[in-house]
Amino acid sequence: MQSVTELRLFASPDERRLLFATMERYNAACNAASPVAFSEGQFSDRGLQARLYHRIRGTFGLSAQMTILALRKVAGSYRSTREAIKEQNKMLAALGKLLKSLTEISFREHGAICYDARVLSLGRNRVSIWTLDGRINLRCSRRSSNDKSPV
Repeated sequence: MQSVTELRLFASPDERRLLFATMERYNAACNAASPVAFSEGQFSDRGLQARLYHRIRGTFGLSAQMTILALRKVAGSYRSTREAIKEQNKMLAALGKLLKSLTEISFREHGAICYDARVLSLGRNRVSIWTLDGRINLRCSRRSSNDKSPV
C-alpha cells in the first residue's frame, strides 16, 4: 500500500544544493526518456526499463533504483495523460469539436521525485535520502497546512 507523507526538511545550504542537483538530474533523465517513450509508444514500466535502463543510468549517473523510478515516472505520465485525453475526447466528440491527441511530455527541472523505501527512509524526526553524492540525513517534521515553503 502506498502512502503520501508531506514533511518539512531542515537542510543546510550544501544539503539543499545536493537535493536540488539530484532533482534536476532525475528530471533531466525523465526528459531524455520521454521522446523515446513517445516515439515508440512504450508506456509500460517494464518495457521502458528494458529499453532505456542502461542508457539512462550510464548517462545520468543515477542509482539503480532512481533510474527505475525516473522511467516509471515517464511511463506513468504517458499512461495517465493518455487516459485523460481519452475521457476529454468523449466529451469533445459529443460536442462535435476537434479531438485532442497525445503529444510528447516534458518534465520540469524541479518536478517532483516519487521516492520509495530504497532511496528514502523515515525515522523519528529524521529522514535518510539518496542524493548524487550519497545518502544524507536530515532533521524533519510533518508540514503544517499553512507552511508552503520548499525544502
